[in-house]
Formats: sequence, C-alpha cells, structure tokens
Amino acid sequence: MPFANDPEKNTNLTRRAPRIIRLAGIAVCLIAIVIALVLATSVVLRIGQARALVVSSLSSGSLAVADEAVRLSPGDPDAYARRAAILAKRDEPLLAVDDLRQAIAFRPRDYRLWTELGITLERAGNSQAALVALAEARRLAPLYARPHWETGLLLNKLGRQGEALAEFRHATSSQPSLLPKVIDFAWQHFSGNCELIQRAIEPDTNYERLLLAFFFIRKDKPGEALSLIRQINNLTAHDRRQLLNEFLRAEQFTEAHELWADSLGISAESRAGRVIYDGGFESLRLEDETGFGWRVNRNSGVQISLDRNAKDDHNQSLRIDWQGSPDASDVVISQLVVVAPNTTYQLNFAVRAQELITGGAPVITVTSAHQADSGKLAQSTGLPLGTTGWQAHSVGFTTTNATRAIRISLQRENCAEPRCPIFGSLWLDDFSLIQAPSVRYQPRMNADNRGFAWSGNGKNYQPRMNADNRGFAWSRKGNY
Repeated sequence: MPFANDPEKNTNLTRRAPRIIRLAGIAVCLIAIVIALVLATSVVLRIGQARALVVSSLSSGSLAVADEAVRLSPGDPDAYARRAAILAKRDEPLLAVDDLRQAIAFRPRDYRLWTELGITLERAGNSQAALVALAEARRLAPLYARPHWETGLLLNKLGRQGEALAEFRHATSSQPSLLPKVIDFAWQHFSGNCELIQRAIEPDTNYERLLLAFFFIRKDKPGEALSLIRQINNLTAHDRRQLLNEFLRAEQFTEAHELWADSLGISAESRAGRVIYDGGFESLRLEDETGFGWRVNRNSGVQISLDRNAKDDHNQSLRIDWQGSPDASDVVISQLVVVAPNTTYQLNFAVRAQELITGGAPVITVTSAHQADSGKLAQSTGLPLGTTGWQAHSVGFTTTNATRAIRISLQRENCAEPRCPIFGSLWLDDFSLIQAPSVRYQPRMNADNRGFAWSGNGKNYQPRMNADNRGFAWSRKGNY
C-alpha cells in the first residue's frame, strides 16, 4: 500500500472521503434529475402532441389523426372521447360506444361522458342501456340541463311523453331558455288543452307565466293568456306594453282592452256599457297612446292642445289649430273602441269652429280595426267651417259579423290635391257611443204633454235633430 507508511497522507485521505461520497451522491442525484426531466419532457411533448392531434381530429374529422392521438396518449380520456365523436359522425355508434366506455374508465365522474354514452347507445339501438347511462349522468349532475333534456328526448321517442315532459321541465330549471321548446312540446302533446298544459308546465315565476301568456296569445287563446297575466306580480310597464301590442297584433281586442283598462285602474263596473274612453278629453295626455285612449298624431301644420276656455259639457275640450297644407289623408286624432258584431251604433259628439277655411272639410270617420275587414263603416258630413258655436253631430253605423273593434278618427275630406291648405281652429268635445235600440220603440207623451219621447227596455231616449237637419237621433251618453 503506497500510503501505509505515511500517517499524514492517510489522515488527509480519511478526512476527504466523506466529501467525495457527498459529491458522488450529488452527481447521482443530478443525473437522476436530468433523466427524469428528459423523460418528463418526452411525456409532456407526447401529451401535447396528442392534445394537438385531438383538436386537429375534431376540426378535420380525420379518424387517422384521432387514432394517432390515442396511440400517443393512451391514458387520455379526451382522446377517446374525440375519437368517439368522429366515429359517431361516421355512423359507427358501436365503435364510438367502446371509446366512450374507455374514456369513462379513466374519468368515471364526468357527467358529459355519461351523457354522450347515453346518446350514442340510443343511436346503436340499445335504448335501455342508454337510459341507464343517462340516469348516471343525472345522478352526477342533477342541476345541469343537458342530461335531463337528452333523457326527455329519448323518453319521447319511446312513447313515454309524460315522463319526457317531466324531464324537459327539470331541464328548464337550470336553463330557462329551453322553456319555449317545452311549451311547444306540451301544446302538441295535450292537443292545445291550455288547462293540461298549465298543469304540466306549472309556471311558478313571473318569467314563466309571461312566456306562457305570450304563447297562448299567439295560439289564439286570449282568455287563458289574460288569466295568466293577472297572476304576474308587479307586471312592468314594458311587459304590459309588449303584451298589449301582442294582443292587438292578434286582433284580440276584448282582452287587450281589459289589460289596458286594468293598467289604468278602471274597474269592470265603471266601464260596463261605456265604450268610449275620455269622451270629454278630461284625462287626455297629448302623447302617442298605445291602447284604447285617444291617440294624438303629430302631423306637420297641425297643433293640438287642451282648452279649458272653450268647452261644451265638460271641463275642457280638444283644440286643433291648422296652418298650412298637411296631407288631407292624415289622421289627426283617433281612438280604438271595442264593439259587438252585427250591431247598430250611434256616435255622438260636439264641435265648434273658428275662422276655419279649407277645401277639404274635417270629418269624423269610423273604420273597422281588422286588417281583413278594414273598410270604412261610416263618415260624418263635413264639420262646420267658418266660425260657429257648439253643434251636436251624430254618425250611425252597423258593424259586420267580423267586427270586434272600430277606430274613430278625425280626418279631412279629399281635396283635388294631396296637399290641401287649411287654416283656422276646430274644437271637439262630448264623444259618446250608444247602441241603437234593438226593439221597436213606441212614441209616448212627455210628462209636460208638450212632446214625445221614445221608450223601450226601460230606457228613455230623447229625439234630437241631426247636424244635417234631415233626421233625428236618440241621445243617451255613454262615457267613462
């Protein structure tokens, strides 16, 4: 031994031995880390490459690319799920089922994989196994919409519509946007029976009631729609306006009028038998009105205001000032009025003029509010020109079998030219609409034995000379 006889050198070697061992250990560790990093990098690269291939296969639909993704990452459930999707699109559901089962083996608590397995099993013709898979998806994600929705679709195919509807309804709890489809399904299933539809849907929020009400309006079930609307708490002005417009578009005038009257706090008792709203212009707001009040149209050359100084039988009247050449066909003011079909009515109103000059006199027209039957039912004679005091006028008309609403309008007679000059002022007041007697009225002597009145059905009607001095009208006011 070279250092056996050298105690000093033996001592130094002994001192350095632990250090050398430590250095050797560190070197081994570093080598192990380097090897691990290399292996990890290789795995990461393989996984990254596999994920890239998964994405590529999904966008390209290439089965070869999907196969390579599975080969590079055999433990990645996404690779199997993507390949299953491609196989399903290629109409190979059995192979797709195998891949989905493999994906579930790696990720058993993924409700999406169970849902896809249920859908694919149904395509493969195994409905019972599909229901089992979808039941597991619902168990894993009871508050998610898709498992319930897919279960409903399958149950419907199996002829189990009642159970399907229940699953659809569960789906809408977490995804309300599905509710219109569920309502439509219920409509088909229950053959338009609104009572059964409401029992199945069980609308318990304002949103659900509103949606179902709109649906009933479009399906020509206005009464059921109105009943739902009245169950809505704190109906917003916007929603009320949308519902009113929907009723009017569907020409469901009676329900539209009730909704509109409810919004103004007009009780059924106070509006019973009174068809024109605010005939004396006491509550008129000079703005566009959606509904059954007076609608004021802002036309050029026309100024409209309320006048407390000139009135016939109320606190104020409507004043129209013309100065220019507005289109003679322009509607100045109008009101939509609910009426009964096959009924004769008399429209009464008061009018006065001041320095009114024109070639096309103002007239009051009555037209049907129905698009399919929008003809003119009646038109007054030309309203007075020049300067006059208050005059009573009346217009008689009979509604058709299809008429449920009319529009009363102030327009002008046709002129030789579309732009017809008109200058001066006109006042309107005291509009009322009464139903003409439906029985024969017999003249009877008045209490003072100096004239006659017409009596029938317990109501007295006073004859009054028409504005054209050619006949009489029965006068009985009907405003609210």
